[in-house]
Amino acid sequence: MVVNSDNQGVGFIWYQKYNEDIAFICDFLILEKFRKQDYGNQTLLLLEKEVKEKSFNEILLKVFKYNKPAFSLYKV
Repeated sequence: MVVNSDNQGVGFIWYQKYNEDIAFICDFLILEKFRKQDYGNQTLLLLEKEVKEKSFNEILLKVFKYNKPAFSLYKV
């Protein structure tokens, strides 16, 4: 669950182990009214920290090509 500083639920992220050193993002959503407020980026930064602590070296995900907001969020 993704929550803000007021402890409101703003979205969720779900990942799982893909193989020994890769985590796979199964689902990720920031509620529409909270988008473009940096929650997505901050969530991914926290996820990156968490998976490193669990000894994963990569994060894998799939995005539908029509999902332009997601593409812009995931650009490295």
